[in-house]
Amino acid sequence: MQTNDEIDLTNPNVNGLDGTIQTRADECADCAIDDCCCAIQIVSTGSVDINLCGTSDGTDNCGPADPGSPCLSSVSGGGQTFTLNSSTAPRHLFCMDKNATFWVANLDQSSVDLKLTCQHDLTSPQSVQFSLAGGTTFFFNTDSSCVVDTCAIH
Repeated sequence: MQTNDEIDLTNPNVNGLDGTIQTRADECADCAIDDCCCAIQIVSTGSVDINLCGTSDGTDNCGPADPGSPCLSSVSGGGQTFTLNSSTAPRHLFCMDKNATFWVANLDQSSVDLKLTCQHDLTSPQSVQFSLAGGTTFFFNTDSSCVVDTCAIH
């Protein structure tokens, strides 16, 4: 077991005294240096269960799905499922590879308004705001500057 003096402060993914690795991003420093730091936020009132696939920090199996052009790639692995709540947990951070495709799925039946950026660590991030109907999946691309854009809806 590590002591406080032995914790590797150069690796932001090693967080605990026991050297455990934090696999999901709680802050942008948790993402690999070449990854995009993304944030998804609920804009409407209430809560929604969200599933992501294709992230670089997710640990759940998901996919594969091929959304087709203009999406950059098929999506699989890197799955995460969580609840966004406008009062208690309005935002969720995650990491994405550059020039990659991922999905955002609404697991609930009601529509929700969301805001998404993959430049969360910047002062004036580019973002997209969208309404996600219940049971619907949006596919997004990231580019080399972590600009995010919708590429398909299923």
